[in-house]
Amino acid sequence: MALVILIAAAGGFVWIEHARSVQMAAVSPEQGARLASASVKISCSLPGYVPGRGTVTVTVDGKALDASSLALRTDGAEATVSLADGTHTAAVEYTSADIFSRRLSRSWSFSIDTTSPEVRVVSPSPLAILSQKSNHFVATFSEDATATLSVDGKNVALTLGGSSASSTASAAGAVSATGDSSVNAGRTVQGDLSLTEGKHEFTLTVTDPLGNRTVQEWEAWADYTAPTVQEAEWPGDTWKQTSAALTLAIADNFPDKLVMSASVDGQNTSLLRTSTVTNGTASPAATGKPAAKTSTAKKSTSTTATIGTSPSPSSVAAAQPRYYLLATGELSEGTHDVSVSVQDLGGHVSTWHRTFLVDTTEIFGARPLGEGATGKDVVELQKVLTAKGLYTGEANGVYDSATAQAMAAFNQSRNLTGGTSANADALALMIGSIRIDISERKLYLFSDGKLAKTYSVAIGQPAYPTPVGNWKIISKVRNPIWTPPKSPWAVGLDPVPPGPGNPLGTRWMGLSAPAIGIHGTDADWSIGTAASHGCIRMHIPDAEDLFTRVYIGTPVQIVP
Repeated sequence: MALVILIAAAGGFVWIEHARSVQMAAVSPEQGARLASASVKISCSLPGYVPGRGTVTVTVDGKALDASSLALRTDGAEATVSLADGTHTAAVEYTSADIFSRRLSRSWSFSIDTTSPEVRVVSPSPLAILSQKSNHFVATFSEDATATLSVDGKNVALTLGGSSASSTASAAGAVSATGDSSVNAGRTVQGDLSLTEGKHEFTLTVTDPLGNRTVQEWEAWADYTAPTVQEAEWPGDTWKQTSAALTLAIADNFPDKLVMSASVDGQNTSLLRTSTVTNGTASPAATGKPAAKTSTAKKSTSTTATIGTSPSPSSVAAAQPRYYLLATGELSEGTHDVSVSVQDLGGHVSTWHRTFLVDTTEIFGARPLGEGATGKDVVELQKVLTAKGLYTGEANGVYDSATAQAMAAFNQSRNLTGGTSANADALALMIGSIRIDISERKLYLFSDGKLAKTYSVAIGQPAYPTPVGNWKIISKVRNPIWTPPKSPWAVGLDPVPPGPGNPLGTRWMGLSAPAIGIHGTDADWSIGTAASHGCIRMHIPDAEDLFTRVYIGTPVQIVP
């Protein structure tokens, strides 16, 4: 009887222990789950569990959670934790004195992904200018995702990886394509673009399987047509002026985006916009191109690219020219060139170039001379260079390479900066200068910056003084005719032909001072006195010598 009671008692104990046993059931998140939130509720269903009976331990990535963070309830336990992106392991363990549930445990893994995909637009670059009509779009992502691309509000058909979409041309000339990227997931998409010229707005949306989304927006300019540059008028290939303001007509679809440069003889110069318009309408203006911008957002559903591009509302009409002035500045006698280069938004470069000859005078010293110049002034230059032992060719009046080399040698020997040109500084040395001292009755000739010769002269009488001041030689005459001036002292006198007895001798060098000149005289005795009617008299041999040494334009300074 005692044995029966003992067995019955043992059976009752087993039944009670079994009745109080705990089971381990479902867990959350599920094994292998991917979550898009950093805040994760970890839970485990524990049928039969009663708080206070047994011990529940929850660990995440091997670290036990503090008991205060656990929410224990009948039939279960849970805890909310904040986790970084990546794969995590959770474990729940239950221990008790119950023989049927002395130790229960479960371990499982899941992953967190709260990061939007990284996106790189490969082609065409958001910073690029589209210089050709057909462009192949390619973008890559940091993870599997779906994507949509819209241009000017219209979706563009995209395909994954190396696959291609069948396309047809619409009546408007834009490309439409069949294809649906929403049914695929990958890390590269591509599509074909055919855009009109103008500014276009791009929006690329990339969404990963958890709904994390990256949106890139940018503006791109399409420019396929090179600018045009034409002269509105051209003075011709031989100029009789020493400078000009050339009018150029420059046309482009995006005139505000042009990069222009101009040069005259290789030296940079400016292009100045004029107020000229065509048909009374100002040229169209274009706005600046901002850099691409990126934003991220969270969205529960993916989107689909289904249609092709259409003409942009920013497309441009036919370009109207704008007018610019190019000032050449003062030019020397000789050959010159002028160039203009214009680069547009798409990188197309157009150039305009002209070569011309400036030939305004044949008076040596009146104008700077350069290669290509012709005429009597070049003959005189060649003679001077010959006299200085620098030029051995014929004085043919053509500023050729031999003349240029001789001129370069002259400039170098005198530390002048004219190069191969006869500029104002070089000509001043060549044509020399004259200084007449009235008190000394002397004429001093300077050449090449040095005193070359001194002559005795006669000057004006007190009643007809020689004018003091700065003048220049304006005429040279061999064997002149003396014509009585309109002056009381010459009333009744007749002209005197060349020859003996001519008051001017054999040479006349007229000055810019009215009716005043340097000349020989038949009154040789008067040299060194104040005997003339204002002119500067010289011994006839001296006048003939001076005549060969001076030029029209030679400066003459007369001092008291």
